[in-house]
Amino acid sequence: VARRFDLGSVLRPVMQELVEQFGETVSLHMLSGHRRVCIDVAEGTHPVRRVIPVGENHPAFAGETGRALLACLAPEELAPQLEIAREQGVDVQALQRDLERTRQQGFFIGVGTRTPGVGSVSISLAGFDRSFNALTISGPADRWSREAIQAAIPVIMERLTPIHQYLLSANRVENG
Repeated sequence: VARRFDLGSVLRPVMQELVEQFGETVSLHMLSGHRRVCIDVAEGTHPVRRVIPVGENHPAFAGETGRALLACLAPEELAPQLEIAREQGVDVQALQRDLERTRQQGFFIGVGTRTPGVGSVSISLAGFDRSFNALTISGPADRWSREAIQAAIPVIMERLTPIHQYLLSANRVENG
């Protein structure tokens, strides 16, 4: 728990910077079994904004955040998640295509993937102790559209580069 908290403390300033830059809600999620759980939120500044309570959880496969999380998994870890998605009526072939695109890009952009009218970008982040995390920036799709997100991606990824480097070095130290 302390190490996951550390991840939040490392990410919190970046989350606030992203809110200040784009005005949209930024949330941090982690994979917990077959669910994904919101562990931190920096609320957007617009009067109309995406609200995500800390502790909110959904099936691991759900939405943009789910794609960023599942894209981190090894095939043997992913198989049971895909079976659950299949049982819930998800088009698993389409989900697998999304996961492959997310692995290649390092992020997933969607509009209405889980919640109609919401645009989101979710970025995969490797955590401590092989935990899997995703940072999601979301807002109303009429403002935080696919085009707006695409334009913001270079800034977002630049801000997250030091975090990725920190996590990689911390994981190397932890794994010896």
